[in-house]
Amino acid sequence: MEKITPFWQRIPKFFRFPFHAEPLLYAAFLALASLLDLFLPHLFGMSLVEAGILLAFLRYAFRIIEQTSLGYLSPNEYQLEASLDTVYLPYKMFAILVLVGLLVGVAHRASPVLGFLLNLFSTLALPAIVMVLTMTGSFIDGINPGRWTTVMRAVGWPYLALWLFLFLLMTGPGTALQVLWPLLGGWLTLPVVNFTFIYFGLVMAQMTGYVLYQYHESLGLEVKVAHSPEHKSRATGSGGGTAATDPIGDAIAQHVAEGDLKSAVALAREQQEIEPDNIAGHERYHKLLILAEDKASLVRHGPSYIEALLRKDRGYQALEVFKSLRAEQPDLAPERPEHAVPLARAAQRRGEHTLALTFLRGFERRHGRHKDGPAALLLSAQILAEHLHQDELARSVLQHLLAKYPEAPATTEARLYLRTMDRMDSLRAADTASSPPAFPVSVEKP
Repeated sequence: MEKITPFWQRIPKFFRFPFHAEPLLYAAFLALASLLDLFLPHLFGMSLVEAGILLAFLRYAFRIIEQTSLGYLSPNEYQLEASLDTVYLPYKMFAILVLVGLLVGVAHRASPVLGFLLNLFSTLALPAIVMVLTMTGSFIDGINPGRWTTVMRAVGWPYLALWLFLFLLMTGPGTALQVLWPLLGGWLTLPVVNFTFIYFGLVMAQMTGYVLYQYHESLGLEVKVAHSPEHKSRATGSGGGTAATDPIGDAIAQHVAEGDLKSAVALAREQQEIEPDNIAGHERYHKLLILAEDKASLVRHGPSYIEALLRKDRGYQALEVFKSLRAEQPDLAPERPEHAVPLARAAQRRGEHTLALTFLRGFERRHGRHKDGPAALLLSAQILAEHLHQDELARSVLQHLLAKYPEAPATTEARLYLRTMDRMDSLRAADTASSPPAFPVSVEKP
């Protein structure tokens, strides 16, 4: 059975990717924007124009990684509604690199050998850090070495090949500019230099996203587009090959064609009850209930459909089903407590942070000391701190988690998260203290 093409066999396509219309125009726009640097002053020796270009590029690069990881291999396939909230990912990546650099520096002062080993490991883990950030959108996951090694193990030995390819691509701009340098001069130099760096960055972004897509099953990710018969059959819930038959589906289709919608609904209901893991059966029953305008049965069927999707790690699809049900019943909440955290994680990764919190709010009150209680509190705190900037409320939630669930696995992450928040506050305070005072403004009396 055909498999997803390995990333090392798609190297030429990665190099052609930046020449699609969308990335090419965006790269050209950013490159030409660098001309503003000739007219605008620098602040504390830093080019604000170049900093803005870098930030805009990183946001777009994370979007490429995320969309490619879902199976959208061409920019014209990108889905706005599927996009991860990538606005803050460059800042989180920068903060992670700063913290890792500080840790390596401290380790080097304690032991040069330990510092060298930590630096080697963190350098090797850079692609994994980017992948973890893309998958979770979480700063705390991004600084967790356990998550890095999980990604590396899931990819296996090809991870080393990925790291080598990315390292060579990082040297690409320097090599290309050495060739181009004799031809450069005047006002075009800066745009060409920027375009060269952006081009190789786009190649790296798509390669990284494709590796996430290639190993999505090992990483527990859900793809949106299947590019092989094997994955297409899985996407429809069929366990067989492309020629597999579906006699129940054929019978239902025949009833619908004859206008006997009642018999079609009854047959579909029986199938999804007998085969609770048959995603295609659930989906067919769901659509027939919409066609029959049976809102009550639609809402009743929702929890079993969502549970089947979550068992298959299809969190995004489960979220879409829940949202469609909420359109019919606005006050709808997850019926089963074990649905709340997976749905909230899916909403968080889609950038729907307010919706994510609605799944988690009042979880303890509704479900007591449920096993997902600690995870619900931790995820709530992460969303509050990282996306809604309510640090004090996030601290309160984390402290409650530590006090109520001292032995829970999430408690270890909560302690680390609190320490990280304290370090970030210390860094911000130190930066504020070291910044030059504002110039006094004197106002003359008339």
